[in-house]
Amino acid sequence: MWPERCLKAKCEMIYLRQCPEDSILVTPLPPPGECCAPPAQCQCDIQKCDPFIPICEDGFERALVKEGTSEPGHCCDQFECRRPELRCENVHCDGGDDFEEECPPDSVRAASYVPEGRCCPIYPGYDTPYD
Repeated sequence: MWPERCLKAKCEMIYLRQCPEDSILVTPLPPPGECCAPPAQCQCDIQKCDPFIPICEDGFERALVKEGTSEPGHCCDQFECRRPELRCENVHCDGGDDFEEECPPDSVRAASYVPEGRCCPIYPGYDTPYD
């Protein structure tokens, strides 16, 4: 129940505003000893961030693009789906030394190449990729 002195208090009229999708409107209680409440404010609601987190297809991983802040409208972390970074440092490729046979003088061996998304080279003219 309000103290009697607050029954005739004239509090400032503040219109409620709409908050961004990632926030909720919080109406605080009046501070102890005061009759009028401070204005309502938008505050981040982390539970509202779930719909903004992408579900990545097979072969992709979620990557953080930008961290959220505690500022309404920018509360949620931003992600995107990316192909995982290929790490070839610890991959051992077999077969490169197996193709040391000499070519006839009137021919040239096709150059090996490493296809995008792979770590080990392809040797044209040989059926087996060595990945």
